[in-house]
Amino acid sequence: MEGTVNTQNEVLAVLYISRIRRYLGTGVLFGGGVFMVMLAASTVASNFVAMIPMLLIGAGMLWLAWRYWNATSSGLIFTGAGLFRQDGTLIIPAEAIEDLDRTTFGFRPTNGFVLKLNRPVGRAWQPGVYWSYGKSFAVGGANSKVAGKAFGDGIVMYLVEKKAAEKM
Repeated sequence: MEGTVNTQNEVLAVLYISRIRRYLGTGVLFGGGVFMVMLAASTVASNFVAMIPMLLIGAGMLWLAWRYWNATSSGLIFTGAGLFRQDGTLIIPAEAIEDLDRTTFGFRPTNGFVLKLNRPVGRAWQPGVYWSYGKSFAVGGANSKVAGKAFGDGIVMYLVEKKAAEKM
């Protein structure tokens, strides 16, 4: 139909997570956590004050490895209705997206971009996939550069069609 934007159910873009980045990122975090815990366990009992920060850092890295592994288990899907996790959970409704920023020196994740929103959507963080704070929603990290660019291009095409439909 002329003057309308894509249907609600049409998949416009899909962001897949790179398996290599998932395994490598989790491995580095897990290995660093295990190293810190083992380092803390090998310290002399008289140096108890030094052992506590090492244990906390190691436990934090192990927790982050677990979060990263779970977050990168599925990618993102963009339809005319909004941005979804691959399990179908709505993250951002499409009408909340105003612009996409992927400038070179912008504050954005690796191989990703930042969506500028017209209203705050709350705080969220899935390490290696996305984060949101206020009216900014950043996508990227564990995906490949090509996948991030293609996903961003799908959202840009939607925004262009939406603006063209509003002018009619």
